Amino acid sequence: MSEQYPEMTPRVEVQGTMRAYRTKDCRYHIKGSICVDCDEKYYPPREGLMCPRCGSRNLKDYFPPKRGKVLVCWIDNVGYPAVGYTDLPPRTIVMVKLEDGLHVQSEIVEKEGETVEKGTPVKMVVRKHKKEDTGNWVYGYKFVEVK
Repeated sequence: MSEQYPEMTPRVEVQGTMRAYRTKDCRYHIKGSICVDCDEKYYPPREGLMCPRCGSRNLKDYFPPKRGKVLVCWIDNVGYPAVGYTDLPPRTIVMVKLEDGLHVQSEIVEKEGETVEKGTPVKMVVRKHKKEDTGNWVYGYKFVEVK
């Protein structure tokens, strides 16, 4: 470990996802982009970029549906404390295919430490995400099983 970064980094995400999540606009709902010319949808948003499908720069904000089905499920129990996550139980992480075909990776609540079957219908909800160093809670979107 280096002197500059003494703590371990348990969660590695793509830069676009991290940047989109840190904006207040993307914390409480799923926001992506849609190409006006070819109707291709993207998540996370492709702000300031072009559409890889048709090359157009005519992209606008897109808010996908809040329902979908579980594609993959795994338990996130890394075995060492992470900043802001120390008082939370093991997380159940899912890859969700939304009704419009976009894929979103998030946490499923009310199933901590349990796996969820492939094809389980879920919907997006806003819940506590983690505690900041100041002790304040950060809220964000997660998924809950639809009964």
